Amino acid sequence: MMKTVRQIAGLAPVERLDPTRIALILIDFQREYFDGKLPLPDGPAALAVAEHLVRTADRLGLTVIHVHQVATSCTAPLFAPGRGGAEPVLGMVPADHHLRIVKRLPSSFAGTELAKVLKERSCDTLIICGLMTHNCVDATTRDALNFGFAPIVAADACATRDLPGAAGAPPVSARQLHDAVLAGLADRIAEVLSTEQILTLLAKGSVGKD
Repeated sequence: MMKTVRQIAGLAPVERLDPTRIALILIDFQREYFDGKLPLPDGPAALAVAEHLVRTADRLGLTVIHVHQVATSCTAPLFAPGRGGAEPVLGMVPADHHLRIVKRLPSSFAGTELAKVLKERSCDTLIICGLMTHNCVDATTRDALNFGFAPIVAADACATRDLPGAAGAPPVSARQLHDAVLAGLADRIAEVLSTEQILTLLAKGSVGKD
């Protein structure tokens, strides 16, 4: 039977999630991935699941942080400031009580104050979701571990796109890429769970806290 590095190392799976110590990180739910230059085939499905996570997070009092990619130039081909692609997609516009962080690189930690904000709020566990699985979600999740946080990826609240194959290999479908990246993260870096599993753990952790 195959095992992950986490299993071989004896890392126990999460049994409950304390809402007071968790931040929900929503990465790049922006129009570029929906009606812009990089439409994702599974983007709408991931968005719908992420909206459900946000509603639960707000109800339980989790810290909610929207991270948006914004280019440095208004003439940039993607995520140009002041243009539609950089705007949040309908359904994922930050609420007044949410936080928003702007990034320039794939990792939400690179060149931002995300780590500082999380530590100020005593958040040690991150529920991460967003776009794209193979790029900004992967980079952010790996950096979360490097910065000392416990990352949990909501698998069905992430999405990516088809890619050309590298080094002469055939193209890789969005589904193949999504599944492979999540398997890589689950091997050592993070817990990778469905949103239903995450909601169950949050319900266990919130008992007696209302």
